Amino acid sequence: KLIIASNQNNVLTELFNKGVYNSKRKLNVSYSPSMDILVSSNFERYLYDLANQDHKRVKDIMEELSDKGSVFIKEVLTQKDFYAEYCTEEETLQEIKKVYNEHKYLIDPHTAVASYVSKEYQKQTNDQRYMLVVSTANPYKFTDAVLHALELDETGTILEKFSAIESRTNQLIDERMKTVLSSKNKKIEVTLEHAYNYVKKVIG
Repeated sequence: KLIIASNQNNVLTELFNKGVYNSKRKLNVSYSPSMDILVSSNFERYLYDLANQDHKRVKDIMEELSDKGSVFIKEVLTQKDFYAEYCTEEETLQEIKKVYNEHKYLIDPHTAVASYVSKEYQKQTNDQRYMLVVSTANPYKFTDAVLHALELDETGTILEKFSAIESRTNQLIDERMKTVLSSKNKKIEVTLEHAYNYVKKVIG
């Protein structure tokens, strides 16, 4: 099984469970922003395989999705290779806290979505084989979500927030992030013409 884990923008969950791709909906800003999408960049490639490389079928589906914002894809309902589920915002925060409390390992919100859905898969299918959840990002990149999940003070500068997480979890701040944040900002304005001439110079 390829397990597809989504956040509250559960477009793919609906597709693989109901056969309907509906992009005509509100895009919700979440704790896991890389999952905040309505049309997946890989969707068309998946369709090409699903339709047995029938490019006309793919073109028809994509045009209907573009025109109507929603399309029913009957072929999806016949495949057995995928399991799709989603994780709410509250469940995302709970999973960050649960994984840390149980394993002393701090995860970011995207990893939390994957971790939560992997457990849902095991519950719903009774498949108890071992699974690996690959941690996708440094939790310090999503400071506010981690602070909220661990019920820590969410005020202060970004470095103070980093320190609060480090003190609570003993997971050290990435030195590269600390260096960037402690560096002085330098602002240089570049006009479109300057940018164009620079690119032209570089590529010859």
